[in-house]
Amino acid sequence: YNNKADYQTNGNFTFDGSATGYALADFLTGRAFSYLENTAPLNMPNTAWRFEPYFQDRIKLKRNLTVGLGIRYALYPPMVPVNNNNSNWSPALFDFSKAPKLDPATGQLIPGTFDPATYFLNGVFVTGKDSPYGRRIVKTRYNDFGPRIDMAWDPNGKGKSAIRGGFGTFFDAPVGNYYDCCGGTKPPFSQQPTIFNTTLSNPGGGTLLPQATTFQPTNTEGQTTHILTWNFGVEHEILPRTRFAVSYVGNHGYHEPQTPDVKIGRAHV
Repeated sequence: YNNKADYQTNGNFTFDGSATGYALADFLTGRAFSYLENTAPLNMPNTAWRFEPYFQDRIKLKRNLTVGLGIRYALYPPMVPVNNNNSNWSPALFDFSKAPKLDPATGQLIPGTFDPATYFLNGVFVTGKDSPYGRRIVKTRYNDFGPRIDMAWDPNGKGKSAIRGGFGTFFDAPVGNYYDCCGGTKPPFSQQPTIFNTTLSNPGGGTLLPQATTFQPTNTEGQTTHILTWNFGVEHEILPRTRFAVSYVGNHGYHEPQTPDVKIGRAHV
């Protein structure tokens, strides 16, 4: 299937009351605390495929006992950007010696302590260029097997009662924007510079300070969402056309898609 992701260049103003003491008054007078805008629009069509063979069999062990066995293999290769214009960040590729230093008084990057043309690419890799995963930004998992088992038992063999139970493991592929999340601000293709102390009439007339680039990385391990489900139930006919049933149903999930907080380390001041 294909996923088309278009990131626009519409700007965004922030009014915080720094000019007049009131955010609304700042807006009415056209005096913004900051303005940010993508440096370029980014069209990121992606393509992907899935492979999920499934095998199941039901075995009647006794006249009143049936067991079901099954297994599904799930192969969900991560999406591939058609134009190779996706990127990701890895702490393993980050070089601390090239990290810019911060001014402890202002929290701003100190000019001269970094290369303005490349500092924001520290730890970044690009699909089809230097990605460890080829044209993808995360690993492909090849070991996702989901077994499941169920049973149905009539304890007295009269068709009046039934005891049922089952257990299974299931996998789910992440939605498309998990792989191109925040693609509109993924360097080196597009960034979001912020201009401070500007106006509505002239957004570019404020102060552009060197700053860290917005980047929301995707977990490079690419672990597939894994869900365990189980159930156990008892059913009994207490009157003609009246049945009593009670069940216990549970599930537990692992590796749900999320943006990791890598906390790469200390600031260089």
